[in-house]
Amino acid sequence: MGQEIVYCSRCQTRIVGADFDKGEAFRVDEGTACAKCAMGLLSTAPLAIQKQILDQKKRALDKKLQPAPTPRRPMPAVAAPKPSRLPVAALAVMGLAVLLCAGLMLRSGGSPAPAPPAAPAGPSERDLAAQGALKVAVSYAKDHPAELDEQAKIFGKITREYAGTPAGAEAKRQLEQVERRREEAKAVELAAVLTRAREMAAKERYQEAVDLLEGARKSSPEAARPLNEKTKELTDAMAARFPALKERAVAARKSDAAAELQQVRDLVATWGSPRYKEELESALALAVPPIAAKKDGTLYLPVADAALRGSDKLRRTPGEWGATQSWHHVTDYVEWTAAPRAAGTYTIKLTYACPKVDNQGYKFGGDFAVAVAGGESKTFTVEHTAAWSEFKMITFGTLRLPATPCVITIRPVKVISSLMSLRNLQLVPAP
Repeated sequence: MGQEIVYCSRCQTRIVGADFDKGEAFRVDEGTACAKCAMGLLSTAPLAIQKQILDQKKRALDKKLQPAPTPRRPMPAVAAPKPSRLPVAALAVMGLAVLLCAGLMLRSGGSPAPAPPAAPAGPSERDLAAQGALKVAVSYAKDHPAELDEQAKIFGKITREYAGTPAGAEAKRQLEQVERRREEAKAVELAAVLTRAREMAAKERYQEAVDLLEGARKSSPEAARPLNEKTKELTDAMAARFPALKERAVAARKSDAAAELQQVRDLVATWGSPRYKEELESALALAVPPIAAKKDGTLYLPVADAALRGSDKLRRTPGEWGATQSWHHVTDYVEWTAAPRAAGTYTIKLTYACPKVDNQGYKFGGDFAVAVAGGESKTFTVEHTAAWSEFKMITFGTLRLPATPCVITIRPVKVISSLMSLRNLQLVPAP
């Protein structure tokens, strides 16, 4: 009859029946495994599977160590001894010699030769399993040198589960090395974060630096102390500088010093702090008496009451029906301080004039944004009117306003020769 032929369930290596007897293949659960795959399973398989493999290995080893039976040979016939004819004197001499040897041994303190030591026992099942697990862990660490957290988990598990074995002791030593590398890596990372935060602070990007430190604190709670100290340093710097900047901005707003006011706004914007930006705009809104809403809630904001910001080229015609002139640059804008009756959505209505082209072929118009400082901003495209003298009220979408005094602006986004000749802005409560 031929031998049994099967295949390894993991690598499909061919296995014959004799391989199981030699310990070169194993029956694992309901499948089979070659010696290489079976040894790999020792580090990851459940204890029952590990025991199944080790039992088969032990049986194969025992079978190899068992001596083969010696064939019995027929004993040759031995003639009956003849009666000894040694003289009595010879027997006496032999006896005396025996006695003399015994006496010499006693005098010299000699003792019988010790029995040969027993052959050392092979590794236990637990030792074999520990060695297999350690081999897998060392291989993982070599292939994934940057995965220090995962390495620590693997070596820590072997240290706990196989304490008292040589492999368990080696796993503990490996774990200590991984922990040292982890601490060194965290120290390097913390130093890099603090250096980056200092660079941001030097450029007055305070809030960005605070956010960076906050993210580092969440990922490394053990480094909270130096991160908290740096965060406090940055927040204290903003708190110390803001009062003087707010006072400077309010003074610029009252004196209509547009360049000075914009400089302070840009600086606070660089900080990246929503809190201080909102506080600054609230102070500016109260710097001059805000335009109150009408009884129906409508905010009527004429150019005559607006503050012109940006370059000195933006002008307005005099009188109650004044309108903007020479609106050529995206840096020029108009600004009002208003006091809405209630928070909510308002419909935007602009009264302006802007022909598409003049008799010399110049084109006009562009894009503009209506915005609430610290709040919502909407961008629209200028709809043309018949001529510069043809003013028309046109509705453009909606804008959300707060219930407190606020600064409302119209800023160019794109200018084609001249944006428009604006007469007023109305914000009507949406139904």
